This record gives sequence, structure tokens and C-alpha cells, in this order.
Amino acid sequence: MKTKVLSVVALVAIGLSTSAFAFGPLGPPTAGLKEGQFGVASEYSYSDSDWKAKVGDTEATIKDVKSDMFIAQPAYGVTDDFEAYALLGVADTKFEDFDGGYKFAYGFGVKLTFEKTENFSWGLMYEMGWKSGSDSNEAGYGTDLDYYDITVALGPTWKANEQLRIYGGPFFYVLRGTLDVDSPSGDTSFKLSEETLVGGYVGAEFDLYTNTSLYAEFQFTGDTMLFGTGINWKF
Repeated sequence: MKTKVLSVVALVAIGLSTSAFAFGPLGPPTAGLKEGQFGVASEYSYSDSDWKAKVGDTEATIKDVKSDMFIAQPAYGVTDDFEAYALLGVADTKFEDFDGGYKFAYGFGVKLTFEKTENFSWGLMYEMGWKSGSDSNEAGYGTDLDYYDITVALGPTWKANEQLRIYGGPFFYVLRGTLDVDSPSGDTSFKLSEETLVGGYVGAEFDLYTNTSLYAEFQFTGDTMLFGTGINWKF
């Protein structure tokens, strides 16, 4: 048990030097493209979150994982009410005086509109992403990270006027992964998971031109906050 406790302490001390980030901007939960239409979004987000790390019967919390993320999101309208998109980007993780650098991240998502009125539409979205990274420090620790996360969101998009739309709702978030720590005293593998499963988000999208819009949103759980913004183009 003493060895396990020391391993978790080592994780808390160095684990944040790996590349890691929480979920990015979700955008409206409803489909925004017509059938056969293409689109692409360019996004930035900043997040601060906590993770759970477990080895054997011992569990610890990795607190204040801070990240900047830049993402490209090409999308396609399968039907007027169903949209599919990809996620391609990089993220950088920081903790105190450490900067983990930018690492590759990728994923996909879908959005389904299932109810429409004159000013309201209701939708469901599913998003999944994969991330990995590695790092080392002067104390002789090397870390390798692999994980995936899933977000499912449900909610309305309200058409406030011809240019402005307000959106939001609850979401369900799952994170699973491993962090392998190579230290001078041996190797330890930690199981990673989210600290909180359920959260909420709210955002706004504003049309700049006919096929160009700007959006911004805020996400939150009991131990996570994220601010994201982006520009969306339709073709």
C-alpha cells in the first residue's frame, strides 16, 4: 500500500506535464447544414478541469488541468436535419511553471434535429475524441498518455432574431484512459476517468455574413469550466 500511495503522489506531482484537455466547444446541438452542404469551423477554447487517477485500490485527483485548444471542424449535411463532422486540432497543457507543448487530437461528431417550430429547434448531439501525449522531466520520470472522451448533449436552439441564435442544455461526459509513468523506481500504470459525469452549457451564434457566423459558449460541471469561441463557414 505504501508503494501505491507514493505512486499516486508522484502522479499528482508530474501527471499534469502530459498533454491533456477536456472537451471543446460543442456549438448548437441542432444540425445547421442543408442536405449536401459543406461547412468548416475554426475554434479556440480554454478549459480548467479535474481528473480522477486510480492505481490498484488507491485513487487520487489531478486538479486544475489547464488547456488551450485549437480545432478545425469540417462538416457535411447528410440531410436537412442530420449533420456529421470531424475534429482535427492541437492542445497545450500547462501546470504552474510547466508548459506541455501542443499535441495532436482528433475525433468526430453528429447532430440531429428532431423538433422544429418557428423560433425553436431541438436537437441531440454525440461527440467522441481521442488524445495522446508523452513527456519527461529532469527527475527521471517519463509519461505516456492515451485516452478518449465522449460528450452527449441535448437542448434547444432559439432564434432570437434574423442574425442571433441562443443555444444550450445539459450534457453527459465520459473520459477513459491510461497514464503510464516510467520512473527510476519502476513503471506504474494509472486508470484515468472524469471527476463529474453531468454538466451544462450555454452559447450564442451571430451571423456576420450570409454564410459566416461567430459563436461563443461557456460549459461547466462541478469541477470543470470551459470557454470556447469559433467562426463557422458554410459552402
